[in-house]
Amino acid sequence: MKITFATITLTLAQEADETQVLLSPRQLSLGPGLGGRRYDQFESMAKLFDPDFDKKSITDYGCNCPELGDRPLSDPGKGQPVDELDTVCQKFKQCAKCAKEEFGESCISEMIRYGLRGKTCTDSAGTCARALCECDLSFAEALSFVDKESNQDQYGFVSDFNSDEQCIRQASGGGEKACCWNGESAFKLYNSDSKQCCPNGVPKPFGRPCDDTDSGNGGTMPY
Repeated sequence: MKITFATITLTLAQEADETQVLLSPRQLSLGPGLGGRRYDQFESMAKLFDPDFDKKSITDYGCNCPELGDRPLSDPGKGQPVDELDTVCQKFKQCAKCAKEEFGESCISEMIRYGLRGKTCTDSAGTCARALCECDLSFAEALSFVDKESNQDQYGFVSDFNSDEQCIRQASGGGEKACCWNGESAFKLYNSDSKQCCPNGVPKPFGRPCDDTDSGNGGTMPY
């Protein structure tokens, strides 16, 4: 099934301080699910990292990227990632899930707006809005590193890929899953049997100093 995307009008308001961009509500007509209160905020944030970002490049992709539905950003993923792009989407969905667990059912991407100055989240640390903003920020940055065009076979709306039928649910893998967060970072899901949550909000293996600056992913990806 092919989807036709309507033209989007984006309104940006600037205060006297030109470094601050206020992401304002706008009309968004993309069918069910993509017209939520905050998908526009995420798209604008993604364009800060990649001016050519197009939401169609991630919509209905693989097993974890946003789908057309009532909760495109906060709905959980459906299984094992099919590639790097899908893995980035999965990390974002895990971040959103942790925020919901921390702050309650109403703390979801489609219902809460946040403050943003440039690439910095401005809501108070330890709040739902700040948590969701940090999830979006990490997601947007990570998306700018990955190829979003090469694997057309994984796009549900331009191919025969059916996530409900083809995605494989991931086994728990053993161990207790927990959310790592310091109030000012993006939530990260980790195995608390083998890792610790460091003060900077980054999980690291037991025995590895928290002040070790190696991200564990080669330093090239925010996730």
